[in-house]
This record gives sequence, structure tokens and C-alpha cells, in this order.
Amino acid sequence: MSNAASSIPLGYATAEPRQGAKVGPAAVIIGAGLALVGLGGCFLIGVMIVLSGNIGVMGPMGPSRPVWPISVYIFLATLYLLAFACFGSALLLVISGLKNLYRVLRAGA
Repeated sequence: MSNAASSIPLGYATAEPRQGAKVGPAAVIIGAGLALVGLGGCFLIGVMIVLSGNIGVMGPMGPSRPVWPISVYIFLATLYLLAFACFGSALLLVISGLKNLYRVLRAGA
């Protein structure tokens, strides 16, 4: 009796086809690109804080201290490198997301 019960196919075990366009992954990729733009802006804010000299993080950077130590230059170069890496990656992500979104929307129409 248990053999007959186990051979019945289960109707709920199959995946149902999804309705509508699948724009979710493309929207997430575009959102990640925009988040990287914000992160790159944060790195540039760090550059502005170091270069302003009025906050007192690095001490006086105006005419009273015309020569910075090498560590400041390395720190600034690192911040610029991270900012431009974020902007470049964001550009690639946004372009990729828009291409995928365009392809999905064209296929659904």
C-alpha cells in the first residue's frame, strides 16, 4: 500500500513560470553602481578634509607649514586612487546594468 502512495507525482514540486520582465537583477546592478559613486565621493571628502587644514586633523597646513611629510602625500594618493577606482567601477556597473535592463525590456516587448 505504501508503494502506491509514493508513486503519485507531486504537483507543487515544479517551478511555476514567472510573469513579467525580470528587471530586478539589472536594477540591483545599477543601484550598486550608484552606491559606488557615493563611496568615491566619501573618499574625496577625505581629501578635502586633509587639504583644508582648518580642522586640525593634520595640524596647520597653511603658510606656517609649507612642506608636508611624505605620509600625507601617500595618504592623499591612496584616497585619490580609491576614489577613482570607485568611479571607474561604478561606470562599468551602471553601463552593464543599463545594457541588461535594455535587453530584458526589449525581449519582453
